[in-house]
Amino acid sequence: MTQIKNPILVLLALLLISAPLRAQDKRTLDTKVADLLVQMPADNEQDLNEQMELMLQLGEPGQQAILDLVIPPGTGDDTKARMAVESLSRYASQPGKEQVKSSWEALVLKEIDLKDDLFVKSFLMAQLYYIGSEASLEVLSKYLGDAQLHDPAIRVLRDAIPGKAADVFAKHMENSEGEVTIALVNGIKETGTSVHAPAVARLAGSDSPELQRSVLACLAVLGHPDSYKILGAAASAAGYLPEPTNATGSLLAYAETMSAQKNSELSLKICKTVDKNCKTAEQLHFKCKALATGAGNYNIEEAVPYLAKALESDNKIYRMAAINYAATHNSPVEPWYPILESSTSNEVKIEILYLFGKLNRKRTANLVTGYMKDPDPMVREQALKSIAL
Repeated sequence: MTQIKNPILVLLALLLISAPLRAQDKRTLDTKVADLLVQMPADNEQDLNEQMELMLQLGEPGQQAILDLVIPPGTGDDTKARMAVESLSRYASQPGKEQVKSSWEALVLKEIDLKDDLFVKSFLMAQLYYIGSEASLEVLSKYLGDAQLHDPAIRVLRDAIPGKAADVFAKHMENSEGEVTIALVNGIKETGTSVHAPAVARLAGSDSPELQRSVLACLAVLGHPDSYKILGAAASAAGYLPEPTNATGSLLAYAETMSAQKNSELSLKICKTVDKNCKTAEQLHFKCKALATGAGNYNIEEAVPYLAKALESDNKIYRMAAINYAATHNSPVEPWYPILESSTSNEVKIEILYLFGKLNRKRTANLVTGYMKDPDPMVREQALKSIAL
């Protein structure tokens, strides 16, 4: 066996190897934090992950020290501290980091309550986009009535905890006012279900056009059966005209919701009512929207007779709304040919020939060829264009 003849040299070597480790351990927490922050931002993902592991090794005291470096705008440069905070939030949001995510969320929530500056609070709330869970509900709920912080609180709840957000919004909406109420209604629109419609409906009829607009739009999306009376009455009172509350637009949105819920009868009823009452140029976009929404209640083969009725109108824009819907939804050709043959309007003939060109089928070319000899030069021209397509 080989014997170590100089144990003193071996001991010195071991001391030299361990010396850097002991020196590293002697760094103060402040120094470790400073050393980490000076590396921000990372050059690549690998470096970033290594930095985040170092930040986690600092433990709660080190992470708290970095949070303490986030200061109000205009009072100093906290760019690197904010980078570190945001980076850890993103890092913790990755699959498999649930424990890190939970502990970091708890620390951020505590810091939100401790900070006084609105901008710092808002920045910290934004971290919850990545790490927010039901644990954030209690803290964020405190700010739903805050005139300045309700918006970030609503956005975080909406995006991070959508399953619980609408219930919280509806609860706080009862005692809110002004812009806060509008924001809460909009939040319910994006996260709620028909269950939340009654709470929103209680706000209908507001003197505030802004609030009324949000309420009607929200009810249209939530799709509660009882909302039809409110939305229909609002559109009727507005004369089916464009106005600040967009009552007619919301009624048509409700018709779309009803169609999606397979309540075609009510959807078509709404669309026909709007179509009937929209007769002026300023109402034309509502009329066209009603046509398209109504057609959406049928499969495209069944929708052709519904769309064809629009060709009886003397308004070209309205007629073309029907033609474009048919083209976009790949209508069958055959049902349109009898309409083309029986039409006495050259404009309508041109529009149907245009549709045939857009559909671009072999059968279409055969149907169009005969119109290349039509007495009307515009019809002949469109026939040629349709074949060329």
